Amino acid sequence: VTVDPAVVAHVTARNFENYDKGPRFIDAFYDLLGQVRVARYGLAPFVALLHAKPSAWPRCPPRRSTQGIFNSNGALWQSHRAIAKPHFARDELEAMVPIFSRHAAKLVAQLDAAAAAGDAAPPVDVQRLFRRFTMDSFAELFFGVDLDTQTQPAEFARHFDFLQRAFSWRFRVGPFWRLWGLTKRMRRSLGELNAYLLDLIATARRDPHLAQRTDLLAHYLRSRDEAGQPFSDAYLRDMVLNFLLAGRDTTAALLTWTAYRLAQHPDVDARVVAEIAGTVPGADAEPTFEQLGELRFTKQVLNATLRLHPPVPFNMRTAIKDDVLPNGMFIPAGTLAPPCMHARMQAQRARGGADSPLTCRAGRGPWQRYCMDCPGTDIGWNTYTFQQDPEYWGPDAHEFKPERWTQERAAQLRNFAFMPFHAGPRICLGQQMAYAEARVALVHVLRRFQFVPDASFKPLPVDHITLTSHNGVKLRVRRRAEPLVR
Repeated sequence: VTVDPAVVAHVTARNFENYDKGPRFIDAFYDLLGQVRVARYGLAPFVALLHAKPSAWPRCPPRRSTQGIFNSNGALWQSHRAIAKPHFARDELEAMVPIFSRHAAKLVAQLDAAAAAGDAAPPVDVQRLFRRFTMDSFAELFFGVDLDTQTQPAEFARHFDFLQRAFSWRFRVGPFWRLWGLTKRMRRSLGELNAYLLDLIATARRDPHLAQRTDLLAHYLRSRDEAGQPFSDAYLRDMVLNFLLAGRDTTAALLTWTAYRLAQHPDVDARVVAEIAGTVPGADAEPTFEQLGELRFTKQVLNATLRLHPPVPFNMRTAIKDDVLPNGMFIPAGTLAPPCMHARMQAQRARGGADSPLTCRAGRGPWQRYCMDCPGTDIGWNTYTFQQDPEYWGPDAHEFKPERWTQERAAQLRNFAFMPFHAGPRICLGQQMAYAEARVALVHVLRRFQFVPDASFKPLPVDHITLTSHNGVKLRVRRRAEPLVR
């Protein structure tokens, strides 16, 4: 794992073609992000695999290509990105703003009820509210459906949240997850989730107005694959879930932690409210896309939040070919079933660099994914750490300071020291959408309410694919005094 921006720049941009998602991430998340079957579950196959002679090791069984944009590489990833990219153009973003405002009105109603209850009531979990706001907004924009999780029982959202936690945990425990595979609860939640998504796709296929629809799902349904055939339901299911994960969680995390930071810094909150009042006059006026661009200090606040609370705090890649990083470290190649580093080193010494099916020093065969004693070839980087590193941000690196993001100071930032939306060719397509959605929500919320810390609450940040708080983010909500709104 690295916290060196130079190494991150090399992996994500300058030598991008040599690094892909790698088997560890793909295998851990295949049931959720791409339905790929790769191996048997259970204790017996796992133990037998570890102790078998190299000649008896099974080859990885045939797999179909992973379907989701998060879980894919190469041509499949490029296809996903090419189809989705037009939906993030400027004219599309302008059309999104009224939809954000409509769903923000429901969010305001939820917060108003909490404010009316007063301090005698428990604090409000703003993480839950913002997640439902972003889920409803994104589902309407990209899949043409109103989930209405803000006002209706949100079973879909409950299953979605649980599966993110479960699969993040599966990723962290490494190959040991194969001892039990899918738990009963995971199977049940996946079944409910898949049933809903497949019904959503079937309904869209039958829509007589499909040709006039502008959402992403409709665009996929009108498109064809490389063989000229319609995309399968399985392919579309993976696409919908991947984009929903990206569209809901990143912006929800940004809004959640922004509210948390504004509650701690009432002086910053007052400046944001003053800017909103001067840019979007009227207590009930909906902001336009042009007005959002004028909320410059608000964007500084969002960037300050993204630095301290990056939505995706950790990422990783696997080398396709041998490489040398800018710091001089040699990185041996890895494939979808990467050879063990020790086996490769033995092969290089014995055969001048050619691969051979030698065992590693642990005697467990050349397949790194099953070897507990040998290092692999994955490269991970901790965005959460290097975005708070005093070497790049100074002695006040851990402080919330929106003034870092004035035009003059932002121009002095070290390249790749700030990358909350990733970097290089895989930079987040929805970056500008996230900024727009967050500013729309803040306009509607902050001119009416003030977030206040609850003295008894402390968030417990945890990485569940995106940065979330294990115990929610609970704040007091109070109505603003009238003089703050012009």
